Amino acid sequence: MEYIIGVDTGTSNTKAIAFSFDGKILAASNQSYPSIELQEGWHEQDPAVLLNSFITCIRKVVDQLPGHELLGVSCSCAMHSIMAVDEHNGPLCNFITWADNRSASYAKELLVAGVSERLTIETGTPVHPMSPLCKLMWMQQHETGVFGKAYKFISIKEYFFFYLFGVYVIDHSTASATGLFNIKRKTWHAEALQLAGITALRLSDPVPTNTVFRKLYKHASEALSILDTVPFVVGATDGCLATLGSNAIKQGDCSLTIGTSGAVRMMNSSPQLGTDALFNYILDESIYISGGPINNGGIVLKWYAENFLNRKMESESDLTWFAETANTATPGSEGLIFLPYLFGERAPVWDASARAVFFGIHARHLPVHFMRSIIEGISFALYQVMLVLEKNVSPVTNIYCSGGFTTSSMWMQTVADMFNKPVILSTVRDASATGAAILGMKALHYENRFPITEANQKIFQPERKHHQVYQELFPVYVSLYKSLKEQFSELDNFRNKTITRETIDVLK
Repeated sequence: MEYIIGVDTGTSNTKAIAFSFDGKILAASNQSYPSIELQEGWHEQDPAVLLNSFITCIRKVVDQLPGHELLGVSCSCAMHSIMAVDEHNGPLCNFITWADNRSASYAKELLVAGVSERLTIETGTPVHPMSPLCKLMWMQQHETGVFGKAYKFISIKEYFFFYLFGVYVIDHSTASATGLFNIKRKTWHAEALQLAGITALRLSDPVPTNTVFRKLYKHASEALSILDTVPFVVGATDGCLATLGSNAIKQGDCSLTIGTSGAVRMMNSSPQLGTDALFNYILDESIYISGGPINNGGIVLKWYAENFLNRKMESESDLTWFAETANTATPGSEGLIFLPYLFGERAPVWDASARAVFFGIHARHLPVHFMRSIIEGISFALYQVMLVLEKNVSPVTNIYCSGGFTTSSMWMQTVADMFNKPVILSTVRDASATGAAILGMKALHYENRFPITEANQKIFQPERKHHQVYQELFPVYVSLYKSLKEQFSELDNFRNKTITRETIDVLK
């Protein structure tokens, strides 16, 4: 039997899935890995660990299918990562990921200078510390040795493709998430490059997402246990491919993902240039993905469970336990509202200084109320993003869900109730890897249809009485950030001074 592999490299794990050409899953593999947090607000990943996970996942899938013919590999990867390498592709530092906030002051500088809205609209990437543009501005000032030695500044997938084929290429989708790329012209953006202190020569060559590479390096084919003639499709970003893989492809369809973080997205034939509140990323030469990401998804449940409940959150069953326990509290958590900005926030406030708040605590509140309010607060954040999409893109008819949270029927029903929309769960194992496989099939001209059918779905319908509860609480939720924005900034200044004093004490 012939098959294709979709491989997705994410924040906490890499997944590879083998699909037959009728959409059946033949084999799968998963590799988890830790992140590196040297200090508060920093978030890095080891390039060697990521590359080894990428290789291992593909090889394990191939090993499960002896006698079957691999016709291609298509790639998905997390956005916004950046690393400096020398002319031999040797890493000069770790990857700085989307979750890293060290460049927050540079994002603020661009905002104060009055250029952030123009840059967001022209590059598709909101000005925020997640953006490689801001990361490069920070690196130029704080890592002068690394910055000066760097031959190229590359993302995770670019690192993989140099290992595989010895070329520096970046797909248009990943490029559109750098803050350095003009999404209409599909070329590097001159003003952004100047702000970052680099020229286009220090970046990879942009290529369409359906670009195919052949003739693997010998060391790569041996490590992967595949023929060197197996083609690799460069693919797109995990967010764009999750939209495709979850089957949110019709007018009015919206994709919602909650994993470590979260996002709401819609497909468009052109970028939505009238607002700087949304991202506009490229899926392929004719489709843009508009939407907004949040920083705080399942990672907040992990934080609360491990620090306050003495319970490890390591698997899907742990998330299900958390949600089902939370479900013993009634919708609305008896007036307890959670602002989920534990790790700062992206859409729709785009404020790295924002922080989490439990609001409305009273003596009757128990741990289950805090647990439910966390789930509801994360869902409120995504609901707020959906409203921005409806205002600027189109009304939402159906919500297609993916990510780790889909293991919980309670959370899926909460989203349906809050959004007052049908929530559709595709039973595909991983939407981003599935999207990569779909894109790969089309790029390799093997298939011209999507290997997902409507029969392969579960639908959660909203309950009106619960929606009314959430409609009463939502205005209070929205008002909290507006009321506390200045205080968040003051606390951020306090924390930065504290960190500086602690660093000086250590050096002494």
